[in-house]
Amino acid sequence: MRLVDMQGRIAACSDAYCALTGLQREALIGQNLTVVYHPDAREQMLQIFKKGLQGGTLPEAEQLKMRLWDGRTIWLDIRHTHFATKDSEPYLWSSFRDISKIKQAQKIRRENEKRLRLLFEQAGDAIFLTPFNTDSRPGAIIEANDSACRRLLFSKDEISKLTPYTIIPAKFYEKLNLALKKLRSESTAVFQLQLMRKDKRSIPVEINIRRFTLDEQEMIVWIIRDITQRKQVEKRLKETSNQLRDLASRIQTVREEERTMIAREIHDELGQVLTVLKIQLSLTANKLLPEQQEVKERLQSTFGLLDSAVEAVQQISAKLRPGILDELGLAAAVEWQAQDFEKHTGIHCKCSLPSEPVALPAEKSTAVFRIFQEALTNAARHADADRVSIFLKDRMDKLVLEIIDNGCGINKTQINSPKSLGILGMRERVVVLGGSMEINGVPGKGTHIKVTMPRQ
Repeated sequence: MRLVDMQGRIAACSDAYCALTGLQREALIGQNLTVVYHPDAREQMLQIFKKGLQGGTLPEAEQLKMRLWDGRTIWLDIRHTHFATKDSEPYLWSSFRDISKIKQAQKIRRENEKRLRLLFEQAGDAIFLTPFNTDSRPGAIIEANDSACRRLLFSKDEISKLTPYTIIPAKFYEKLNLALKKLRSESTAVFQLQLMRKDKRSIPVEINIRRFTLDEQEMIVWIIRDITQRKQVEKRLKETSNQLRDLASRIQTVREEERTMIAREIHDELGQVLTVLKIQLSLTANKLLPEQQEVKERLQSTFGLLDSAVEAVQQISAKLRPGILDELGLAAAVEWQAQDFEKHTGIHCKCSLPSEPVALPAEKSTAVFRIFQEALTNAARHADADRVSIFLKDRMDKLVLEIIDNGCGINKTQINSPKSLGILGMRERVVVLGGSMEINGVPGKGTHIKVTMPRQ
């Protein structure tokens, strides 16, 4: 507080005024009020206060930026009033409050708002603001950046008359309402839908909405990214993936056809030749004289080699394409394969199979059987198991095959490793035909493989 007489001399001042100016009271009392100002500013300040002292034109309240005697520049909020008694001349009473920090904060806020406005207008994504009403519905668009107007083909005046519901097709309202519901509880939500431009053309977008408070009003900022190019890339990747899967499916089909053909040729042609050869040797042996005993013994040894060759032909043929799969079906082929596996590896196999023949298209039966063979091979090579349980379940609309071993248990790294070509091949066989496969391993307890193959 400061009291100034009509000549502009300081008649009284408070401790707070002394602290504000940095001068002692003794250096202020009786001095001209301009003593607190910098010499460069004294004349200007004196002229301002002369008007108030003499004519009473000073405002009751004002904010001034002042440069003090020691070079400091501060902002002051000043309140004036004229004061006089019957026995004294009039005085000017003034109160001073340092608002430099407030002014600095206001300056920073203005600069931040300017930067935000610049970012808002120059952002590549479309952005607009809407109120967030108490019924969790957005109000009309109150602010939109240039990108939003450009992408949606509306002017700023036109877009300010719209609500999100007017530029979002009705088929996406349910998705929008779910996002707004989530926004109410979590303050943010991200979702994808389509926006309708002014020319009625729809564009795919990804929307990130956030809730905030502005001047005690709940608002939503909508950050909208055009994902047309991304969707086109995804479509091309999907088409390429489908083409690769079709190619893989065709390769599998051709491979099985070739295996079947080779197995049949080996079994029929080579098996027949070996059989004829054995018959001819038998006829020859019957014509030998008693004194040709040594030759007979050699022929008997040759008969053993021929029997081994025939058996080898049958085994090779069965590995290439087990005839039982085509003749008796999948369940019988699984049982035969389990028995053969147990005979060659010593790993006990327990089968639980449907009592009735499994009705499944040949292509899918082959895929399930090959997956079963690969699972058994993995159990023998990697699992260190001594027991395998096989369950083949025939459901109304699908077939389920489960292979469970008691080995070391596969881990997630092994399951997802690109080097696990056997697992990759199993998965590809299933996916190509619309099925699914789950692999779970428990360390020290074993591995569980579940294959589900739909009939259609």
